[in-house]
Amino acid sequence: ESTSTVNLGLDFSLLKDRFTGSLDVYSSKTNDLLLYRSIPNILGFTGITQNIGNTANQGVEFSITSFNISKTDFSWSTQAAVSYNQNEIVSLVGEEDILSDRLFIGQPINVNFGYVFDGVWQIGDDIANSAQPDAEPGYVKIRDVNGDGAITSDDRIIQGQRDPKYLFSLANTFSYKNFSLYAFLQGQSGSKRFNPLTRDNVYTETQRNTTKKNWWTPDNPTNEHWANDEDANALGLQRLESDAFLRLKTVTLSYSLTQEWLWKRGITELKFNVSAENLLTITEWTGLDPEFGSQRSVPLTRNFLFGATLSF
Repeated sequence: ESTSTVNLGLDFSLLKDRFTGSLDVYSSKTNDLLLYRSIPNILGFTGITQNIGNTANQGVEFSITSFNISKTDFSWSTQAAVSYNQNEIVSLVGEEDILSDRLFIGQPINVNFGYVFDGVWQIGDDIANSAQPDAEPGYVKIRDVNGDGAITSDDRIIQGQRDPKYLFSLANTFSYKNFSLYAFLQGQSGSKRFNPLTRDNVYTETQRNTTKKNWWTPDNPTNEHWANDEDANALGLQRLESDAFLRLKTVTLSYSLTQEWLWKRGITELKFNVSAENLLTITEWTGLDPEFGSQRSVPLTRNFLFGATLSF
């Protein structure tokens, strides 16, 4: 595959370097994109990597550093960055969508495609005259997207993308006399996907595991999740979750002894610090970690580090 890119960048400095930063706008086009493509397994393989089409990417990246306060005993500086990216499939082999691999002309490369969850059938609903006449109370209610009175493969639609549109970070450094505090946050938004840990594969086989759910029962007529019945979701509808998050990634507190005290003892530097990583993550994602592609990987650990630096 080959890619051509145009990038326009602007570096700026304002108010005697109190604010500095950069702005980049880019556009790239990729021809003969290499992607995995499913093929009939009668050939001995389930898929191949093929030059399958052309794509386009557009995005903006912005970063800024500001020195908010600069006093004799106290200072505060901020570093912030945000980026936006949108990709699109321009063309595919045969100029047709490839449903088996969820590739659609005019859409992002990684999209969610399937039936739309419309709640749970309840006791007293007119199921017989609905688009799912064979359903029962507690079964998944699927939206009749095209309004033809029946649930078919034509009711599957694109429901957002799996790659985040926005990435952002924010770092603040505070200094007061001999103390220094650093805090770093990061996050993403603009995407959603299926959480594989929520698969319903328990039913009556108690040796299998799944996440805790608010299953529908006659005594619990919820629309949150269907009944724990192998026929309740016969079409394999996948509930999508937002994987947007904001994470307090790093916090570090440092203390340096005064230079006068050090010099008298022939010491150049003596600093103590305590640092914490992955303290807090705010997200609606119910899996192990919204940043992970696989929810069976080892999740991020919360770390606390203590250290000292001594220089002569």
